[in-house]
This record gives sequence, structure tokens and C-alpha cells, in this order.
Amino acid sequence: MTAVDETASGDAFNGALAAAMDAGLPWDEALRWGRAAGALAATVAGAQPSLPTRAAFDGFLAGRGEDGHDMPRDARERP
Repeated sequence: MTAVDETASGDAFNGALAAAMDAGLPWDEALRWGRAAGALAATVAGAQPSLPTRAAFDGFLAGRGEDGHDMPRDARERP
């Protein structure tokens, strides 16, 4: 995975961490969610465009599309 721009990576981390905690996931899984979202956000330039969709996020956690750039652009765009 290649970092392009870290803008919004922290926001993505915090949002995913909060969503995981709200869903009642254990702390270690919540951290995994946060790290995944932050990593994906760093692969796209800009703030809003870098926030991963749920499909991109789920695919990354499942081991598909390790590099967000390998996924079709529409999988990374917000709905």
C-alpha cells in the first residue's frame, strides 16, 4: 500500500473506531477498523475523496484490494 496523502486519515480512523465501538465490537477489532480506514484514506489525495466507502472498507478488511488503487474508482467514491 502506498500513501499518497495523509489528509483525513485521522478522521477516517476516528470515524471507523467510533462506528466499531458503537456496534459493540471488542477493542482490538475496533482498532483494526480504525487502522484500516486510516490506511485506505491515505491512498487517495484530498480529504473528502479519500474517505473510503463501506464496500471498499469491507473489501480491504476481507483481504481483497489490499491497495485501494487496485479497486475500481467507483468502489472508493462516496455514495
